[in-house]
Amino acid sequence: MPFYPGIDVSSKTLDVAFYTNDAAPMRCEQYPNTAAGARKLLRDLAPLAVEHIVLEATGGYEMTILNALAVHYPVTRIASHRGAAFARSLGLYAKTDRVDATVLARMARTIPPRPYVPLAPERTELRALVKGRDQLVQQRDDNRRRLKQTDSPIVRASLQRIEVVLAKEIALMDKQLAVAVSACDDARAQRLLEVPGIGKVTVAALIGFLPELGAIGNRQISALVGVAPYTQQSGRRDGPRRICAGRPFIRRILYMAALAAIRSTKSPLRERYRTLIAKGKPAKSALVACMRKLLVMINAMLRNNTSWGAPMAA
Repeated sequence: MPFYPGIDVSSKTLDVAFYTNDAAPMRCEQYPNTAAGARKLLRDLAPLAVEHIVLEATGGYEMTILNALAVHYPVTRIASHRGAAFARSLGLYAKTDRVDATVLARMARTIPPRPYVPLAPERTELRALVKGRDQLVQQRDDNRRRLKQTDSPIVRASLQRIEVVLAKEIALMDKQLAVAVSACDDARAQRLLEVPGIGKVTVAALIGFLPELGAIGNRQISALVGVAPYTQQSGRRDGPRRICAGRPFIRRILYMAALAAIRSTKSPLRERYRTLIAKGKPAKSALVACMRKLLVMINAMLRNNTSWGAPMAA
């Protein structure tokens, strides 16, 4: 009998539902979200004919069990909004860990698998460094806002000392990022650095969090990042197309890259942005269009192994 486990992940526990079909009762078990808990779950799964496992992305808490299971079974990691939408489609509005696990188990039976492939250690380290630097930059920006708001000389002096420490840590992280990027994919990094508007931090983020770049089609990569426009039409209403879903972290990085590109005289996106504005496009919509164009251009450049000079011609 085939089994379709669904796993609701929290920081401390794993709630696992074992689904077979609608006629059979669904069994639910709870395991600690630790390496020992992962080993216990693997022992319990071993005698079962597991076809497909589904769990939600939970900000990194899922990585221990995800890496443990992916070695042995097809495991699909989904965004949390997909699980919520599937629950509503079943008429389930209650939300507990056990209910969420049963919903994910039924999803495992329903949706086609998209098995997670464990990352190479070099890419895992690069991702951690990119995230760590981003967190330091956010702390620095928060600190600078507090500096502007305080009237106390003592607090101001404290915040200034923190500013110095954060600046040193960010500089140190930049050096570590350069080493990690070279270890992960130096040839691709050098190619990406040719692109106006893309710097070393953006390159590190693209290599770490968008390994599909250059390996799939332009429409697929746009949808994957979340810059593909989707039609909003119903009856007589034909609303403006909107972007959604995708990978928010990469979309934010791409936003800053496109912003730098439209200010660069070396980038064709500068003229494209001005043309869109002249046609009456709102500034934000024009910038999103430039984000999509930039992504498509670098995707084609890497896929076709061409230089930045004419990435779309190949």
